[in-house]
Amino acid sequence: MRNLIIIMTAILLFSGCKMLPSTDYKREGKGNSYNKIIQNYNKIIIDGTTKEQLKELGFHPSATTNVKILNYLDITNKFIPRDNFVADEKVMKCINSNNRCIGYNVSLENINKDRYGSVFLDLFGFRKNTKTTGWRFNATILLLDDTVVYKIYTSQPNILEIEKEKTPLGPLQNAESIIKHAVYE
Repeated sequence: MRNLIIIMTAILLFSGCKMLPSTDYKREGKGNSYNKIIQNYNKIIIDGTTKEQLKELGFHPSATTNVKILNYLDITNKFIPRDNFVADEKVMKCINSNNRCIGYNVSLENINKDRYGSVFLDLFGFRKNTKTTGWRFNATILLLDDTVVYKIYTSQPNILEIEKEKTPLGPLQNAESIIKHAVYE
C-alpha cells in the first residue's frame, strides 16, 4: 500500500499538465470553423437571399443548432431600445409588417479551456492556471416575406484569455466557509 501511495504521488508531481482538466465548449454551425462561417455569412445578399438559401448556408434553425427565431416584437426590442432611436429603413419596414417579418439570431462559438502548470499545486488549490482560446460569432438576420432584408454580425475571431489564480494557503484559504457549511448542515 505504501509503495502505491509513493507511485501515485510521483505521478502527480511529475506528470505535467496532462492530468489537469480541460473543457471544450462548442456551439457550432455549418462549416465548423470561424473562417467558413464568415465566408457563408458574406454570401448572404440583402434583398436576394431566401429562407431556403439560408438553410444551405447554415443560418436557419432547421439546418443549424443555436439559431433562435425572432418575431417582430423581439426584433423591435433588439433594434429600437429607446424612443428616440432611429433604426435602419429596412429594419423599420420589416418591423412595421408585423407577422411577415421574422429574424434569426445565430450564436456560434468554439471555446477551449485548458488548465496548465503544476498538478500538485492545482490539485491542492494553491495555484490554478487556465488558458482560454477559441472564437465567437453572433449574427442577426431579418427576413421579410422569406427574403433577407437586413443582416449584421459581431464576432471575436481570436480569443485568448489567461487566468492565474493564486491561493497562498491552498485548501486552508476557504476553511472558514467549509467549517460554516459543515456546522449549519
